[in-house]
Amino acid sequence: MDILGQEITQIINGVVKRFDELAKMSDAVASSFWFDIFLMILVLILLIKITDFIISKIQKHLSAKANSFESRKQTVTMLGLIKNIIFTFLAISFIFVLLDKFKINIKPILATAGVAGLAIGFASKRFVEDIIEGFIIISSGQIRIGDYVEINGKKGTVEKLDLKMVTLRDINGNVHFIRSGLIEIITNYTSKYSVAFMELGVSYNEDPDRVINVLKDIFHNQLKTQPNMKDKIIEDIEISGLTSFEDSSIIIRTKIKTQPKMQWAVQFEFNKLILERFKRENIEIPYNYVNALVKNVD
Repeated sequence: MDILGQEITQIINGVVKRFDELAKMSDAVASSFWFDIFLMILVLILLIKITDFIISKIQKHLSAKANSFESRKQTVTMLGLIKNIIFTFLAISFIFVLLDKFKINIKPILATAGVAGLAIGFASKRFVEDIIEGFIIISSGQIRIGDYVEINGKKGTVEKLDLKMVTLRDINGNVHFIRSGLIEIITNYTSKYSVAFMELGVSYNEDPDRVINVLKDIFHNQLKTQPNMKDKIIEDIEISGLTSFEDSSIIIRTKIKTQPKMQWAVQFEFNKLILERFKRENIEIPYNYVNALVKNVD
């Protein structure tokens, strides 16, 4: 029994010794350099996730309270800019803490960066122009993420917007990157409202007043009564009347004010209804043709 007790005691002492060794190893790991680096990375990722979560919640809340589509676009744009600024600040802070962890004196780096930054700031007129113009464009709400715009001859939907650059994607899927400092004229097709603008050509044989009355009837009794159209249309149709004379047709101009980016859907449906109705009403939409006079010469 004494021998058995001694063996049990030895086993227990061995287990305790192993636990002590594991505890020392864990303490060593916890206080090690690379463990600290791992914790720093973990904290950075956690802060980024928390920031993204909070801004997403704020965006959802403000978008729900926004009283217009324009307000929602401005909210998305401004919060996106704030998120980018916070992420940049976190990344720079992480780099400085990392340098300090590697025992690299950051004071000379900061001093050098300050002097270099001033030199670059004064020397790089392009960079300063981009930042200033970008701030003016975003803060004044000239364009927002989701707007359909034309900038420097390039048309597309705004996919990304920051202080330095505007990113557009056109209808063919091409992406255009435009520096803020190069922007002189912005044409925003979806600011506050859009317009479905149409010029309709009919035959010289048609009565313009009759055509206008038919167009008004199509708008009020066919287009505007459709469930998927009535919410897209803001105001009644505006018909300018007979605006010009072409080779084989007279031109009647119409405008319909719509919700932003809804002009194409309204225009497509209105054109379809016009074509169907004009066929029933025997209103001629002419096409280019040539009358050939054949004369017999004896």
